[in-house]
Amino acid sequence: MNDPAALRAKFRADFMQRLFAIAISIGIATTLVRMDWIIQGRWPDLPEWEELCILLTGIVLTVSSWDGYLLSIAAKPLRNWLRFAIDIFLVLTYLFFLLTAVHKNFFLTTVMVIFWVYVLWDIVSFLERRRSYLVPSGAVAADLYRVYWKGARDAPKVKRGPIITLVWAGYFTVLWTQSIPMNHAQLFANCIFCVAGLVAYRLDKDRPATDLPLAGQKVGAGWVTGFQMFDRVLLASFLICCACYVHSVLQP
Repeated sequence: MNDPAALRAKFRADFMQRLFAIAISIGIATTLVRMDWIIQGRWPDLPEWEELCILLTGIVLTVSSWDGYLLSIAAKPLRNWLRFAIDIFLVLTYLFFLLTAVHKNFFLTTVMVIFWVYVLWDIVSFLERRRSYLVPSGAVAADLYRVYWKGARDAPKVKRGPIITLVWAGYFTVLWTQSIPMNHAQLFANCIFCVAGLVAYRLDKDRPATDLPLAGQKVGAGWVTGFQMFDRVLLASFLICCACYVHSVLQP
Protein backbone atom coordinates (compact mmCIF):
# COMPACT_ATOMS: atom_id res chain seq x y z
CA MET A 1 0.00 0.00 0.00
CA ASN A 2 1.93 3.03 -1.29
CA ASP A 3 -0.94 5.51 -1.56
CA PRO A 4 -0.24 8.20 1.09
CA ALA A 5 -3.96 9.05 1.41
CA ALA A 6 -4.88 5.41 1.99
CA LEU A 7 -2.09 5.01 4.54
CA ARG A 8 -3.21 8.15 6.34
CA ALA A 9 -6.80 6.87 6.45
CA LYS A 10 -5.59 3.55 7.86
CA PHE A 11 -3.51 5.25 10.56
CA ARG A 12 -6.44 7.45 11.49
CA ALA A 13 -8.78 4.45 11.73
CA ASP A 14 -6.28 2.67 14.01
CA PHE A 15 -6.00 5.77 16.17
CA MET A 16 -9.78 6.09 16.48
CA GLN A 17 -10.15 2.45 17.53
CA ARG A 18 -7.55 2.94 20.25
CA LEU A 19 -9.16 6.21 21.35
CA PHE A 20 -12.55 4.50 21.59
CA ALA A 21 -11.08 1.79 23.81
CA ILE A 22 -9.34 4.35 26.02
CA ALA A 23 -12.49 6.45 26.38
CA ILE A 24 -14.60 3.45 27.39
CA SER A 25 -12.08 2.02 29.85
CA ILE A 26 -11.12 5.33 31.48
CA GLY A 27 -14.68 6.67 31.53
CA ILE A 28 -16.23 3.60 33.15
CA ALA A 29 -13.39 2.83 35.55
CA THR A 30 -12.96 6.42 36.73
CA THR A 31 -16.67 6.88 37.37
CA LEU A 32 -17.03 3.59 39.23
CA VAL A 33 -14.08 4.19 41.57
CA ARG A 34 -15.53 7.58 42.51
CA MET A 35 -18.81 6.03 43.71
CA ASP A 36 -18.98 5.89 47.51
CA TRP A 37 -21.07 2.72 47.65
CA ILE A 38 -18.28 0.76 45.92
CA ILE A 39 -15.61 2.21 48.22
CA GLN A 40 -17.69 1.54 51.35
CA GLY A 41 -18.94 -1.89 50.25
CA ARG A 42 -22.67 -1.24 50.60
CA TRP A 43 -25.78 -1.08 48.43
CA PRO A 44 -26.19 2.21 46.57
CA ASP A 45 -28.68 4.79 47.80
CA LEU A 46 -31.14 6.60 45.51
CA PRO A 47 -28.74 9.27 44.15
CA GLU A 48 -26.18 6.54 43.49
CA TRP A 49 -28.73 4.44 41.63
CA GLU A 50 -29.27 7.53 39.47
CA GLU A 51 -25.55 7.70 38.77
CA LEU A 52 -25.51 4.01 37.84
CA CYS A 53 -28.50 4.44 35.55
CA ILE A 54 -26.83 7.35 33.73
CA LEU A 55 -23.56 5.39 33.49
CA LEU A 56 -25.37 2.41 31.95
CA THR A 57 -27.04 4.77 29.47
CA GLY A 58 -23.62 6.13 28.54
CA ILE A 59 -22.27 2.61 28.08
CA VAL A 60 -25.17 1.76 25.75
CA LEU A 61 -24.54 4.95 23.78
CA THR A 62 -20.79 4.42 23.46
CA VAL A 63 -20.74 0.69 22.79
CA SER A 64 -23.65 0.81 20.32
CA SER A 65 -21.83 3.49 18.33
CA TRP A 66 -18.72 1.30 18.05
CA ASP A 67 -19.99 -1.11 15.37
CA GLY A 68 -21.78 1.59 13.41
CA TYR A 69 -18.72 3.80 13.41
CA LEU A 70 -16.35 1.04 12.28
CA LEU A 71 -18.72 0.13 9.45
CA SER A 72 -18.90 3.79 8.43
CA ILE A 73 -15.17 4.32 8.21
CA ALA A 74 -14.75 0.98 6.43
CA ALA A 75 -17.10 2.24 3.70
CA LYS A 76 -15.82 5.83 3.89
CA PRO A 77 -12.13 5.89 4.97
CA LEU A 78 -10.98 8.86 7.05
CA ARG A 79 -9.27 10.86 4.32
CA ASN A 80 -11.00 14.12 5.19
CA TRP A 81 -9.31 15.97 8.08
CA LEU A 82 -12.57 17.65 9.16
CA ARG A 83 -14.39 14.32 9.53
CA PHE A 84 -11.38 13.01 11.46
CA ALA A 85 -11.56 16.02 13.80
CA ILE A 86 -15.30 15.47 14.31
CA ASP A 87 -14.64 11.83 15.17
CA ILE A 88 -12.09 12.80 17.81
CA PHE A 89 -14.55 15.31 19.27
CA LEU A 90 -17.28 12.65 19.38
CA VAL A 91 -15.13 10.10 21.22
CA LEU A 92 -14.04 12.75 23.73
CA THR A 93 -17.71 13.61 24.20
CA TYR A 94 -18.46 9.94 24.95
CA LEU A 95 -15.69 10.11 27.56
CA PHE A 96 -17.20 13.29 29.00
CA PHE A 97 -20.59 11.56 29.22
CA LEU A 98 -19.14 8.61 31.15
CA LEU A 99 -17.10 10.83 33.48
CA THR A 100 -20.06 13.09 34.32
CA ALA A 101 -22.50 10.29 35.16
CA VAL A 102 -22.47 11.63 38.72
CA HIS A 103 -24.06 14.88 37.49
CA LYS A 104 -27.63 14.20 36.40
CA ASN A 105 -28.11 17.55 34.65
CA PHE A 106 -25.59 16.77 31.89
CA PHE A 107 -26.54 13.47 30.32
CA LEU A 108 -29.49 14.34 28.06
CA THR A 109 -27.79 17.54 26.93
CA THR A 110 -24.71 15.51 26.02
CA VAL A 111 -26.75 12.94 24.07
CA MET A 112 -28.52 15.71 22.16
CA VAL A 113 -25.19 17.37 21.28
CA ILE A 114 -23.77 14.02 20.13
CA PHE A 115 -26.66 13.43 17.75
CA TRP A 116 -26.41 16.88 16.20
CA VAL A 117 -22.69 16.24 15.70
CA TYR A 118 -23.76 13.02 13.93
CA VAL A 119 -25.83 15.23 11.61
CA LEU A 120 -22.77 17.40 10.94
CA TRP A 121 -20.71 14.24 10.30
CA ASP A 122 -23.25 13.14 7.68
CA ILE A 123 -23.05 16.50 5.92
CA VAL A 124 -19.25 16.47 5.86
CA SER A 125 -19.27 12.88 4.62
CA PHE A 126 -21.73 13.83 1.87
CA LEU A 127 -19.55 16.73 0.76
CA GLU A 128 -16.58 14.36 0.59
CA ARG A 129 -18.33 11.43 -1.14
CA ARG A 130 -21.42 12.79 -2.85
CA ARG A 131 -21.65 9.96 -5.38
CA SER A 132 -22.02 7.36 -2.64
CA TYR A 133 -25.28 9.00 -1.51
CA LEU A 134 -27.08 9.62 -4.80
CA VAL A 135 -26.49 10.32 -8.48
CA PRO A 136 -25.20 13.94 -8.54
CA SER A 137 -27.34 16.39 -10.45
CA GLY A 138 -25.19 19.52 -10.30
CA ALA A 139 -25.01 21.96 -7.38
CA VAL A 140 -23.79 20.54 -4.08
CA ALA A 141 -26.43 22.36 -2.02
CA ALA A 142 -29.19 21.07 -4.28
CA ASP A 143 -27.90 17.50 -3.99
CA LEU A 144 -27.67 17.78 -0.20
CA TYR A 145 -31.30 18.92 -0.15
CA ARG A 146 -32.23 15.98 -2.41
CA VAL A 147 -30.55 13.48 -0.06
CA TYR A 148 -32.78 14.62 2.82
CA TRP A 149 -35.91 15.21 0.76
CA LYS A 150 -35.73 11.98 -1.21
CA GLY A 151 -34.68 10.10 1.91
CA ALA A 152 -37.80 11.41 3.65
CA ARG A 153 -39.89 10.18 0.68
CA ASP A 154 -38.25 6.71 0.71
CA ALA A 155 -36.98 7.25 -2.83
CA PRO A 156 -34.89 4.39 -4.26
CA LYS A 157 -31.13 4.64 -4.74
CA VAL A 158 -30.70 7.38 -2.15
CA LYS A 159 -28.78 6.59 1.01
CA ARG A 160 -31.06 7.13 4.02
CA GLY A 161 -28.36 7.56 6.68
CA PRO A 162 -28.65 11.38 6.82
CA ILE A 163 -32.45 11.47 7.20
CA ILE A 164 -32.32 8.67 9.79
CA THR A 165 -29.84 10.65 11.89
CA LEU A 166 -31.80 13.89 11.50
CA VAL A 167 -35.07 12.33 12.72
CA TRP A 168 -33.46 10.75 15.79
CA ALA A 169 -31.54 13.96 16.55
CA GLY A 170 -34.95 15.60 16.66
CA TYR A 171 -36.19 12.87 19.00
CA PHE A 172 -33.36 13.45 21.48
CA THR A 173 -33.84 17.21 21.25
CA VAL A 174 -37.50 16.86 22.28
CA LEU A 175 -36.53 14.36 24.99
CA TRP A 176 -33.97 16.89 26.27
CA THR A 177 -36.78 19.38 26.89
CA GLN A 178 -38.24 16.85 29.35
CA SER A 179 -35.12 17.16 31.53
CA ILE A 180 -35.82 20.72 32.71
CA PRO A 181 -36.53 20.36 35.62
CA MET A 182 -36.18 16.67 36.53
CA ASN A 183 -36.93 14.81 39.76
CA HIS A 184 -35.67 11.34 40.76
CA ALA A 185 -38.45 9.37 39.07
CA GLN A 186 -38.25 11.45 35.90
CA LEU A 187 -34.50 10.84 35.68
CA PHE A 188 -35.01 7.07 35.60
CA ALA A 189 -37.74 7.54 33.00
CA ASN A 190 -35.43 9.70 30.89
CA CYS A 191 -32.74 7.01 31.01
CA ILE A 192 -35.27 4.42 29.81
CA PHE A 193 -36.50 6.58 26.94
CA CYS A 194 -32.94 7.54 26.04
CA VAL A 195 -31.93 3.87 25.78
CA ALA A 196 -35.12 3.13 23.82
CA GLY A 197 -34.22 5.89 21.35
CA LEU A 198 -30.64 4.63 21.04
CA VAL A 199 -31.83 1.08 20.33
CA ALA A 200 -34.40 2.31 17.80
CA TYR A 201 -31.78 4.48 16.09
CA ARG A 202 -29.35 1.58 15.76
CA LEU A 203 -32.06 -0.76 14.45
CA ASP A 204 -32.97 1.91 11.92
CA LYS A 205 -29.34 2.40 10.85
CA ASP A 206 -28.63 -1.34 10.70
CA ARG A 207 -31.63 -2.26 8.56
CA PRO A 208 -30.17 -3.50 5.26
CA ALA A 209 -31.01 -2.04 1.90
CA THR A 210 -34.12 -3.30 0.15
CA ASP A 211 -33.35 -1.45 -3.07
CA LEU A 212 -30.25 -1.64 -5.25
CA PRO A 213 -27.46 0.83 -4.41
CA LEU A 214 -25.73 3.05 -6.91
CA ALA A 215 -23.62 1.59 -9.67
CA GLY A 216 -20.37 0.11 -8.42
CA GLN A 217 -21.57 -0.33 -4.83
CA LYS A 218 -22.45 -3.56 -3.07
CA VAL A 219 -25.43 -4.12 -0.85
CA GLY A 220 -24.11 -4.08 2.69
CA ALA A 221 -21.16 -1.79 1.91
CA GLY A 222 -22.51 0.99 4.08
CA TRP A 223 -25.76 1.02 2.12
CA VAL A 224 -28.86 1.21 4.33
CA THR A 225 -32.45 2.20 3.81
CA GLY A 226 -33.66 1.90 7.41
CA PHE A 227 -37.32 1.90 8.31
CA GLN A 228 -39.90 3.46 6.07
CA MET A 229 -40.14 7.19 6.85
CA PHE A 230 -43.72 6.85 8.13
CA ASP A 231 -42.69 4.04 10.49
CA ARG A 232 -39.63 5.99 11.67
CA VAL A 233 -41.61 9.12 12.48
CA LEU A 234 -44.41 7.06 14.03
CA LEU A 235 -41.97 5.23 16.32
CA ALA A 236 -40.17 8.42 17.37
CA SER A 237 -43.50 10.19 17.96
CA PHE A 238 -44.83 7.25 19.99
CA LEU A 239 -41.77 7.28 22.24
CA ILE A 240 -42.02 11.05 22.67
CA CYS A 241 -45.73 10.84 23.57
CA CYS A 242 -44.95 8.11 26.10
CA ALA A 243 -42.14 10.20 27.59
CA CYS A 244 -44.38 13.28 27.89
CA TYR A 245 -47.14 11.23 29.51
CA VAL A 246 -44.77 9.60 31.99
CA HIS A 247 -43.29 12.98 32.90
CA SER A 248 -46.72 14.44 33.50
CA VAL A 249 -47.62 11.50 35.77
CA LEU A 250 -44.33 11.78 37.68
CA GLN A 251 -44.66 15.50 38.35
CA PRO A 252 -44.35 16.15 42.11
